[in-house]
Amino acid sequence: MPIGLFLAVSSGCLNATPAVSLDSRVTQATITTTICRRDYIAEVTPSVDTRIVRKDQLLRLHGIAPESASRYALDFLMPVLIGGSPDAPENLDLVPWDGPNGERRKRRFTVFLNRCVCAGEITLGRAQATMSGDWANRYSNLWRLRCKDVADPG
Repeated sequence: MPIGLFLAVSSGCLNATPAVSLDSRVTQATITTTICRRDYIAEVTPSVDTRIVRKDQLLRLHGIAPESASRYALDFLMPVLIGGSPDAPENLDLVPWDGPNGERRKRRFTVFLNRCVCAGEITLGRAQATMSGDWANRYSNLWRLRCKDVADPG
């Protein structure tokens, strides 16, 4: 496991949730030159080929038949858009595309949190803590959510 910052997360993964690594390049002081730049994701995310290989490995690990692969997404446990490591194997797992903890919903929430951080309405740490918690149940209506709704840890 790479040396770095680690954060325990719960994201509805198929197995017990591992510790995931955070990208040391992304801090509150560096958000404007990292996650708030439009081209950041394209710059740091592993190639499609690399992600396909990792997804295939995880499908085998979880005993998921190849014909069911399209129902699962390769998920960054701590999303890269809020400072998760783009290349740490322990930050990757499979999640179903659909459902309350599904990848479609998580991506929408991730983009929302990124916008809140980049607008200065919440801190990077708050966004990461929010994603690490039971976000799927706590924030059941993502369509009406505002940044100030996640600013309070309560």
